[in-house]
Amino acid sequence: MSYTQKISRRTTLKWLAGTMGVAATAACGPEHTSPEQDYAERMAKRKTLTPAQPVSGTTYGYDPAQIEPVLTWEKTMSQDQLNVAARLSDLILPADDRSPAASAVGVPDFIDEWVSAPYENQQYDRERFFALFDWLEVEAQKRFDTGFAEASDDQQKQILDQIAWQGRVGEGLGDMAASFRSFRNIAIGAFFASEAGVEDIGYLGNKPVIGPYPGPSPEAIEHLRGVLTSMGLEMPEARYLP
Repeated sequence: MSYTQKISRRTTLKWLAGTMGVAATAACGPEHTSPEQDYAERMAKRKTLTPAQPVSGTTYGYDPAQIEPVLTWEKTMSQDQLNVAARLSDLILPADDRSPAASAVGVPDFIDEWVSAPYENQQYDRERFFALFDWLEVEAQKRFDTGFAEASDDQQKQILDQIAWQGRVGEGLGDMAASFRSFRNIAIGAFFASEAGVEDIGYLGNKPVIGPYPGPSPEAIEHLRGVLTSMGLEMPEARYLP
């Protein structure tokens, strides 16, 4: 699986500004080899992820221009890293009958933007995410003789199950589990900043009202009344401007 860019940097920078406000069996050769020899040979031949480019550029200050954003740094993730990020994102947020998968709306592009931003928190996540990607890659090759992005869904889930579930983290994998939780939080935040994510949760805001504001609908008022009643609160008196 080779990930290709889905969204522009203008979009990822807008998401960034918003997010920062939230905070297999081994193949056998013709000659018999011992399991130890076979494992050593496979590990010696294993492919490693191409590393990212170094972080460059400067921060954009406290009041970034979101209409015409200025690109003050370059994105740095390698294609190998993007491929792993895409598969990991899709395991967290797969396509369903309401929404496309995370990679289809550009979540890996946002991850690239996030870890390339020259801010302390983002650089902390950069180290953790890249260590997570490397661990996933090594596990896939060690277990199934293939890269993580090329592994089957079932193989990927077997690897991820070691770190994804609270109370079921594999021995010695606490750091990887913490890195995965952070990645998951960022991926989910990015997805629900996209148009598909906003539609998925049924958000109805950010739409202009033509003409005078009509006020809340009777259905909305009754919904609010029910919520307040369930909390033991009274419905406030409605005051409408003429």
